[in-house]
Amino acid sequence: MRSTRAVLLVVVAVLAALATSSAVGGQAATASISGTAYTFNTRNVIAGATIRAVEFPAVSTTTGSDGSYTLDFPVGSEVTLYIEAAGHNSIRIQTFTLDDQHEGSTVVGANFQTPTTEVYGALYALLSSYVGGDPFDGGCAVVTTVGQP
Repeated sequence: MRSTRAVLLVVVAVLAALATSSAVGGQAATASISGTAYTFNTRNVIAGATIRAVEFPAVSTTTGSDGSYTLDFPVGSEVTLYIEAAGHNSIRIQTFTLDDQHEGSTVVGANFQTPTTEVYGALYALLSSYVGGDPFDGGCAVVTTVGQP
């Protein structure tokens, strides 16, 4: 009877350890990404935009009145964020790996600069005329903005 009880205790301990192996203090280890959504080439924030992760479709948040957002994910996740905002084109930003060997478990300043629908249309037309067709056919376009605070 004692050996059965000891085996049962060991099994329960192993199962408990497995259930909390990715936990810290009884809670799952999380990483966070935060930033601000702006209208491209302006300092105008985008309030009420939805920020989502391609890899975690059920995870989303809405930007505040100051355009800010924060999202939490499991540590070690790869996360590609994108924005959906009325009157703006949806864009993705880089893929983050949320661990200490990559971007870390706290990413601050993952900002969006998304063009309005009208500006996107004009830029698309400009690129199309330059390349002689759809600029996204068989490739992708990478745009970056560099500035000083």
